[in-house]
Amino acid sequence: SNEHEHFLSRNNSSNNNSKMSEQEDDLSAHIDDDVFVDQAAFDGGGGGNGPIYEIQDVRLEETLIDDLQKVKANDPSLTELEASGSYGLFRVLTDEDWEQLGRGVTESDFLETLCLYEGALDDQRMSSLFRGLTMSDSIQRISLCSNGLSDSGLGRMVPFLQNSSSLNFLNLSHNNITSGGLSSLLSALRDSPIKELYCGGCGLDSIDIDMNSIPPNLSVLSMCHNNINADGCRELAKMLQGETVTLRELYLDENKIDDEGVGILVDALQNNTSLEYLNLENNGGITNNGLKLLLKLVNDVSSINSTLQSNHTLQTSGLSALNKDSAPNEIEKQIRHALVINQENADDSAAAGREKVISTQLNSLTRKELCRQQGIDECNLYSQINDLHLPEVLSLVARTHGHGELFEALVASVASLFSTVNRSQCQQQQCDERERYLVQQAADHTDEAVHHAAISAQHAAIAAHHANRAERMRAELIAIRQARAMQFQATGGEEVDRIKRR
Repeated sequence: SNEHEHFLSRNNSSNNNSKMSEQEDDLSAHIDDDVFVDQAAFDGGGGGNGPIYEIQDVRLEETLIDDLQKVKANDPSLTELEASGSYGLFRVLTDEDWEQLGRGVTESDFLETLCLYEGALDDQRMSSLFRGLTMSDSIQRISLCSNGLSDSGLGRMVPFLQNSSSLNFLNLSHNNITSGGLSSLLSALRDSPIKELYCGGCGLDSIDIDMNSIPPNLSVLSMCHNNINADGCRELAKMLQGETVTLRELYLDENKIDDEGVGILVDALQNNTSLEYLNLENNGGITNNGLKLLLKLVNDVSSINSTLQSNHTLQTSGLSALNKDSAPNEIEKQIRHALVINQENADDSAAAGREKVISTQLNSLTRKELCRQQGIDECNLYSQINDLHLPEVLSLVARTHGHGELFEALVASVASLFSTVNRSQCQQQQCDERERYLVQQAADHTDEAVHHAAISAQHAAIAAHHANRAERMRAELIAIRQARAMQFQATGGEEVDRIKRR
């Protein structure tokens, strides 16, 4: 956590050294030669308050004055402004000076980093500085750690936080922030591009997080060295649940988290696919019961399906060495093993799940130990595997864990193997019987079709016979009608002749 809190000063130390070397000749003109009389102090043997340190202080003061002038002039060569409270210049700056500095930062087009730490500021100076510093399009990183600031002082920077379009890093560690101050801070950052927020060592013992005030791009949150307990974990869990979570790193080391708090975080992480680093080191209230919850989170061996659905996102060893005074125990080693698998398969959670099944579930000794650690009754693993896949699984066991483990697997799966053989025989017998039945049915239907075809032929012959008879009867009827007509004609002619004779 200290590395995170002071990384800006480390990054800038080389820049300060170069600035000091550039001004060394000018400074020597203002320093008498007798400054170097105490050779022991020069060599570092005369304590920490010798003349050599006075030279460095003067050098740093000159560098700071030069940087402040560059801020005022909007000098493009100045991208970082860093100073600690050890500079005597801060003791003479007036409220108006701080306000002018704030205005200079606001108007700067090039300043990206502002780092004022270790007593450089107090609540009064914050009020003056941020009366002038109300917005910025260039500032990306701000570190105000170790200034003893209260909620009142931090509240002065709210307008700036709401109007800074480029701020992505904010370090407020080792100040005096309360739950209300943190809530106000998150609310001010609600629509900002902030990605990293550090509030370690602020004495926080309670947290109240509004789901609607969580910064949408926040990926790193440090709450280490506080007094956060289970209630605080319950609030932090809000930042780990839902489809829009973005948090990748969460630092909770050196707090008062116990097994209950671990359980709350574990529940929140069951379906979380964003958090990659969780640091719970040196929380004395976490016992083996809490460790078991963490182990089950990353590798649940209650069933193969549970292993596949475990958390495959956490990737680092921040869960191990929870107590700095003791070596990792077996549970922590298993947690570390699961996290290594996650890290090696960071881009493929399904592959991580398969690897956990192979390395732990298919190893009888490892599975037995994990079941004991997680308080799970050990069951027959091979009863969970499709019988038709057993040969392939057994081959995988032999390739991965050797023939000794293969023997154990064969002993455990022999009943299933026999069941597979018997089932195949039964299935074959059923297929044969079905085939015979279908053949017989097909033959029966064929015979019936032939029978109906014969009947159809008979009916066709009868129909033809009747058609012939009908045709003959129609011909006979026509002949009768013709004969009657001829007879009528003959009879009618004789009657005409008789009438004529009369």
